[in-house]
Amino acid sequence: MAYIEARLIVPTAPNISDQQRKEYPGRLHELERNLAYAFGGYTTTEGSGAWDDGKSNVLREPVYEPVRMYLIAYNSEDAEAVIAINSLRSFVKARLGQQAVYLSRTVIEEKPIQ
Repeated sequence: MAYIEARLIVPTAPNISDQQRKEYPGRLHELERNLAYAFGGYTTTEGSGAWDDGKSNVLREPVYEPVRMYLIAYNSEDAEAVIAINSLRSFVKARLGQQAVYLSRTVIEEKPIQ
């Protein structure tokens, strides 16, 4: 039996329209409810990130924004958890309006919570 540690990073205050900005906290809360339900819980870390918007060819300055990293652990043999993690990236893109989503997975040696 293998356990997987997944890391999901999403912006907490993205560069979006005023209407989307009003809805964003509720959508983050929806994501967090879904993570807790699908995986039994998660841990968050606040941080900052940057990305290149590709809009200028001369002296491009990265776009900086606050981010939240979600750390999730699950059993790789849990079919429901595997389905949930596989659909997570598309869910975040659709619900949070993101063009790109960072999601990594690492095999861990032993059961993470005992």
